[in-house]
Order: sequence, then structure tokens, then C-alpha cells
Amino acid sequence: MGGQIAVLVTEGDRTSPHVDRAIEKAADEEATLHAVYVIDAWRFGEYSVYGWEELAREIHTEKSEVILDEIRDRCQARGIDFESRVTEGDPQDVMESYVTANDIDWLVCRHPDGSGRPTQSPRLLDRLDADSSASLEVV
Repeated sequence: MGGQIAVLVTEGDRTSPHVDRAIEKAADEEATLHAVYVIDAWRFGEYSVYGWEELAREIHTEKSEVILDEIRDRCQARGIDFESRVTEGDPQDVMESYVTANDIDWLVCRHPDGSGRPTQSPRLLDRLDADSSASLEVV
């Protein structure tokens, strides 16, 4: 089919069910899988990526690269085209921009589990569902 599927990932999402679902869907649809790791600046106090300590940014960037490399390896093993991006900012703004810029057809997100992660908030998922041009699947 050749579509575009995106999955929103964060720390701890190596083997999350939503990552598994995104990989499965990409394989079934012969689609490109885009994994987007958003480092949410709100977690570090004042919303300003320039206000972060350099060490904190490096630590989160290293964690993101490890997770994305593992997802890339899983995709390569199944013959799935894979794209990835690490970015800083508000998860909703980042994902809405990414979906539009990359013609994403399907967006897979993790179900809220009460962890307080901004990338899993019911509000974020509701807003993405309402405002995004992609179909949203929450796993």
C-alpha cells in the first residue's frame, strides 16, 4: 500500500504495545514507519529548550537514540522502511506539524496509564484526534 504511519515514542517505549502495533501495521500495509521521539521541555520547568542544562539535553538525546535504534532494528528485520526524528517541544505541536509535513496517514499513540507522561495524556490524545489529519489509534 505504501502509506505513512507515525508512532509517538518516549523513554521506556522500547517494547510498548503501541510500538508493537505500529510495526505490525507498517508491515501489513507495506508502509513507512516514522518514529518520533519528543523531548518535552515542560518536564524541565520553564518551557524553554534554551533554559535546559546541556547535560540534561544530552542524556535525553542519548536515551532517544537507543530507543529509536532498537525500533529501527526491529523494522529492518521485517523489511519495513523506517524514518526517525528526535525533537524538543510541546508533544501536540510537534506531532501535528510532523503529521502534516510528512503526509502521515495513521498515528499510533500509547494509551494513558496514569503515569503523568505528557505524551500519554488524555488531553493530548483528544486534541490529536480532533486536530490531526491522520487517523489516530491508541493502544
